Amino acid sequence: MISILKNQLEKKIYYLIKKFYPFPIIDKLPDDICEYLNVNKTKFLESIKTGVYRKKYDGYQEDYEKWLKTSDYYFYDLCRWHLKEKSYFVLKSFLQPKNLNILDFGSGIGTRALIHSKKNQMTLVELNKRMLDFSKWRFGKYNRKGKFFQYIPEDFKYDIIMAIDVVGHLTDPINIISQIYSALKKNGILSVKIDTFEFTSKKGIHRNKEINFPKLFKELGFKKIDLMHYKKSK
Repeated sequence: MISILKNQLEKKIYYLIKKFYPFPIIDKLPDDICEYLNVNKTKFLESIKTGVYRKKYDGYQEDYEKWLKTSDYYFYDLCRWHLKEKSYFVLKSFLQPKNLNILDFGSGIGTRALIHSKKNQMTLVELNKRMLDFSKWRFGKYNRKGKFFQYIPEDFKYDIIMAIDVVGHLTDPINIISQIYSALKKNGILSVKIDTFEFTSKKGIHRNKEINFPKLFKELGFKKIDLMHYKKSK
């Protein structure tokens, strides 16, 4: 009974946050993307609502890495997800760490990094240069500071590296996760969410069924703390 009441309360809290709590980083996201891409907002939102944007998968099979670097697909898909999960990002804004050097690997359109940049020193790494440039533009709009790279920089060390819904896309996971390990400070934390989406797994852009990532993290020197966190252990 207590569990049921707790779930109902959580749903009401999330609903109230999403409906009534002003949060420009999410609320203005469609406007920001449409302004940056120079696309019609009505058509953009309709494409997200109907799923028409998924046609932007075209081309990924021919050259997957080129598709990751150049496709506009994630402007649409990440915007859809961020609007849907506004409550998640609002709560993250209250629960973020403070005064840390954080790298957001696979930063996408920059929402998570933008939130954490209020109290931390942020570095964004994103393979898709157009999304990286959008994040840089967004940081300027919201008067935040950050560093922006397409690859993990070699001359910085981080307290936390975030890799949220990213590792399942990697074409060279051992190399990249080894780079992440090297980029962490002693006892640094990898905050990771392994993406397991059935729709895109069928499309072939998620590799979560091919690789045992927790086992790989352990082999590369990480010690598991909980479901989403690993500590540099060597």
